[in-house]
Amino acid sequence: MEESETGPQTPQEQQATENQQAIDALKPQKMPFDKKWWQLPKSVYIVVAVVTVISIGSTAYLFFAPSSKMVLPSLRVLQALPTETPAAPPVDAASIPSPMLTETPTPIPYKIESWKTYTNSTYGYSIKYSPDWKVTDLGTLEPKVPSYVTFNPSTTASPSSSLSVTVAVSTRTFDDEKALRATAKTAFTLNGLQASKTEEKDSNGNIKYNVVVKGTKYTYILVGKKAHQAIFDLMYPTFKTL
Repeated sequence: MEESETGPQTPQEQQATENQQAIDALKPQKMPFDKKWWQLPKSVYIVVAVVTVISIGSTAYLFFAPSSKMVLPSLRVLQALPTETPAAPPVDAASIPSPMLTETPTPIPYKIESWKTYTNSTYGYSIKYSPDWKVTDLGTLEPKVPSYVTFNPSTTASPSSSLSVTVAVSTRTFDDEKALRATAKTAFTLNGLQASKTEEKDSNGNIKYNVVVKGTKYTYILVGKKAHQAIFDLMYPTFKTL
C-alpha cells in the first residue's frame, strides 16, 4: 500500500489510484516509431538495412532462378546427345592398288627320263637335252677349243648365234679354265668329276652360268644363259664322260 506525501491514503484514495493505473495501462504506449525517422536509434536503421538487403536478394533469386532451371536441363540434354562422326569420303575402287602377282616360271613339259641323249664319242662325253630342242655342232672356234656344240629351242631361227646352252671342249687345264672365269667359284663333284660353277655377266649385261668340268684328257665348259637357267640346271647334272 502506497503512502501519499501527506500521509497514508485512505481506502478511497488507494482505490482511485489503482483505477487510474489500470486506465493508464489500457492506453496505447508511445513507441519509438512515433518519433520522426531521423529521431530513431541507429539499431533501427541497421535492422531496416538488413531486411532490405535480404528482400532484394530474395527477389533477385526468384527472378533469375527459373531461367537457370530451364537452361541447365537443356545443357544436360545436349551433353547426352551422341556426337556425329563425319562420313568417310567415298573410295574410288580404281585407286586401290591390285595385289602384286608373282610370275610363275613355265614348267618344263618333259620329264628328264624322256629326254634325248647327245653323245660325242670324239671328245668323250654325253649329256641329255629336251626333245623339243635341237643340237648344232659348230666345230672348232679357236685352236684351244676344238669342239663347240649348242643346244637351243626348236623355234630358234639361228641356233649358232643364240647359244642358249653350249658345251665346249678345251685343251687347257682345269685350273687354267677356272682362272679365266669369275673369282667367286663354287666347287662341287659332278658324277665323280671335279667341277666348278660360276655366275658371270657379259659386256651386254647378260648373265650366264658356267660349269667347268675336269676330264681325263680334256676340260669341258658348260654354259647356260639366265633366260634358260631352269633347263640348264637340269641339263648339266646329266653330263658324263665316256
